[in-house]
Amino acid sequence: MCQPAFDYCLGKDRVGVTGEYWAAGLFRAVSSDDILCMGAFCVETWLGDATYTGECCRAMEALNTVLRSSPPQNLGITESQKLYYFTLMDIYTPQTGTVFHTAEWWHTLEGKETAVAEVLPDFIFWEPGRPIDFPFWTFVRVALGGESGGGAYGLVRQELQSNWASLVTHLQSIYTTEPAKAINQVKHVLDMLARLNTVEWTIRGRAYPTNLAAVNIIDTTPVKLIGIASIDKGCYHAQVCAQWSGKTCLTPHPTMLLTWCP
Repeated sequence: MCQPAFDYCLGKDRVGVTGEYWAAGLFRAVSSDDILCMGAFCVETWLGDATYTGECCRAMEALNTVLRSSPPQNLGITESQKLYYFTLMDIYTPQTGTVFHTAEWWHTLEGKETAVAEVLPDFIFWEPGRPIDFPFWTFVRVALGGESGGGAYGLVRQELQSNWASLVTHLQSIYTTEPAKAINQVKHVLDMLARLNTVEWTIRGRAYPTNLAAVNIIDTTPVKLIGIASIDKGCYHAQVCAQWSGKTCLTPHPTMLLTWCP
């Protein structure tokens, strides 16, 4: 459905006219979905040859220049429309858009590392070989050394009850006969929760599909871990970071999400 939008990328339409005149004509002729398609075409050519010389990349760069230098009334759009297009430019524009930032660019931002929560020490609070006769959540609370309402215990219980009902059922079925296995699972969840809101990096060459049309991240990119996606695989829901410092995401991208796995 995007193919007609490719015609609006052609450079001949920008010859002999001002940027404002060309952009105003573009906004009259196409929808915001068409402009998103133009950005997607730019991404497609960039993924193929790693250059920004394609027609749609040049068109997106020209459009970005106009949007940042002209008031919306000169372009025939509203202020809210201009803000929406700014978001598209933050994603799709060559060399300045989030998709196109290289690892070398990210490393120009300086900052110090922040510490991740320490792993709890191991200890045994039952007598091996004897049955455990207290409730599952009491078992978890004692295993994590927490009070009944908060701390590590509270974090883990909230996460498991809210998002992982099947895992709770499984742990409840094994904790009396396999307590060490149940504790390892519970501590694994706590370890994963300790990494939330910290920055990790995607792996260069691995394609990370995002929630945006036709956008896969294949270069090394910092992301903020925002939620657990898979306990078994150690995967997280993540936001792309527009600015970061050490393990802290200073400015997460407002819309771009992906799944990050180690």
